[in-house]
Amino acid sequence: MKVSVIVPTYNRAHLVTETIDSILSQTLKDFELIVVD
Repeated sequence: MKVSVIVPTYNRAHLVTETIDSILSQTLKDFELIVVD
């Protein structure tokens, strides 16, 4: 099962790194990450 993670952001560049690190540390590895500015 593939999961799509969509992260909307606006003027929060300093939080995007933390968010991506958190998502990458999850046990589920079959996902796509979409960041929308």
